[in-house]
Amino acid sequence: MGLDEAERHDFERRGCQHVYTQFGFDTAKQFMDPMGSRDAKALISRHNNKAGRLAVKNHMEKKCRCHGLSQTCQMKTCWWELPAFRSVSDRIKTHFDGAVKVYVDNKGERIIAEESTVKPPTEEDLVYTTRSPDFCNSEYRTGSLGTRGRTCNETSQGTGGCELLCCGRGYERTVINEEVNCRCRFHWCCEVRCKKCKKERVVFTCK
Repeated sequence: MGLDEAERHDFERRGCQHVYTQFGFDTAKQFMDPMGSRDAKALISRHNNKAGRLAVKNHMEKKCRCHGLSQTCQMKTCWWELPAFRSVSDRIKTHFDGAVKVYVDNKGERIIAEESTVKPPTEEDLVYTTRSPDFCNSEYRTGSLGTRGRTCNETSQGTGGCELLCCGRGYERTVINEEVNCRCRFHWCCEVRCKKCKKERVVFTCK
């Protein structure tokens, strides 16, 4: 039993996935990369942009499908698929955590690792020239106030969660008694009148 025309067309289309990927790679390069500039910032941007593109292109996944009546898979069609978005983002996050501090040579052509003991960055490594400010502690130069005394969410795993926002310093739990409007009623015409009720609210603040 052979493939009908629709199935054959479907396999052929998916088999050209690598062509579409290269087109996307080239288009993203034209769209994102700074053109003409040879300063350090442009060189770093071009390198990191390429690393992002390679995180997709170099990790394409080969998929195959057997067809026909035999179970031996003597005849099959294979194609390349884009990696899952989650795997791409996880890979980029790993490179971000291990980003290499570099400087650019006098000609503005080469990226060199600042530490001589660090291996030269590969095309897939992320690089930077200026260390990010320490947002955990107050820093007058950058205007950062730090996170001490900031309120946080004890149950959140996100950026507003206590574990992350407090930078590992821990946090304090405080119970606040406050007055809030309650038992509000509409009075003709036209006013809403409320009672004042006592309410306890738990607040978590970074140490």
